[in-house]
Amino acid sequence: MIRFITIVLICIFTLSGYAQKIHPIVSAQGDSTIMPSYTTVDSVKWSPQSPDVNKIHAAAIHIAAQQCPNGGFGWPHNDCTTTYNNITAPILNGIHQAWKQTDNGAYLGVMVDGGNYDLLYQFDTGEPRISTKTPLFMWEVSKASGDSVYYDHIENNIFAAMETSSYGPDALDTAAWIASVVTARQGAWINLLPWEFSSMPLIAQRHCRINQAALFEQAILDGFNSMNNTDPANVYSDLIGIAGGVWGLAAINRQTFPAINAALHSGINGMTTLQELADFLISKQNPDGSWYWHSNLTSPANDDKDTQTTAYVILALIKAKERLGLDYLPAINSGQNWLESMQNQYGGFPSNPGGTENTEVEAEALTALATVGIYDRIFTSEFECYLY
Repeated sequence: MIRFITIVLICIFTLSGYAQKIHPIVSAQGDSTIMPSYTTVDSVKWSPQSPDVNKIHAAAIHIAAQQCPNGGFGWPHNDCTTTYNNITAPILNGIHQAWKQTDNGAYLGVMVDGGNYDLLYQFDTGEPRISTKTPLFMWEVSKASGDSVYYDHIENNIFAAMETSSYGPDALDTAAWIASVVTARQGAWINLLPWEFSSMPLIAQRHCRINQAALFEQAILDGFNSMNNTDPANVYSDLIGIAGGVWGLAAINRQTFPAINAALHSGINGMTTLQELADFLISKQNPDGSWYWHSNLTSPANDDKDTQTTAYVILALIKAKERLGLDYLPAINSGQNWLESMQNQYGGFPSNPGGTENTEVEAEALTALATVGIYDRIFTSEFECYLY
């Protein structure tokens, strides 16, 4: 049964008892020689455009109503027969942004329920298990709720386990875990690899694990090298992969890198800067603000315009603008306007013009509409090591 009561709670109930617990910057675990330096500056926020709070509420209520009693989400609407841990974080990132925009405590309750669901994700042997998007989401839940259980779970059962070659039933270390993710994405979905690892360098830094952060950063760069846009019929979604990589590199302020060696993706082959990648994404934007699901379609139709791709490119450009300070606002605003035009009367979003709804895609659209750019710390060491 879907938890319809969530709708009522969001409409009438606001919680205020969640206090943030902020701890100072600490030395990096796993490398005690690292003590990152930083300069605190006045918080500067910029919004791509003023988020429409009513539309944000409508989308968040629509999405929250799909949360199942166990805190997870199913694939189809109104179906809790099976729930999937790999979609919890992408869905609740949208709820998180809605909470930040509205300060409605019921949204925080939805996040906490999702965090509790992911705490229980295990291998068949009973050992803790994660998806690549889970660690950063759990950090955000701990920060928002003031409860360190989510942070501690990632620290103790994921990063520490990988560092000691004891993650999961196969006793994986960090490199072996990365390899397992790469293996799982071979074939039609290989283009998603930069997106798959996009949040891992940042969250490893936030857990003060410099060596692991470097491995995850390299995984993004290796993902770029393996990209293929020559055959849209059999190798999909290269723009999501590039957008994810842009977000991931911008999040850790990696503005330059060794030349991408992607023989099968002429669009990004040879690029060496974050700006080049961001500019490539902008070059693929349609006049109406949308992006197609692939960069190399021969004769794209209207239904090739893609809600999920558009959302992730917007998020990538917001993050790139935070680092580069370039005028990406026209592309961002145009993309957001297209997403808003796709929202239906119930608050949801079809996956493409004329298509069906999917909770994960709807939440990604919400994230792109509700995210506000922000500078709140400048880390002179380029290593963001602090704990909540």
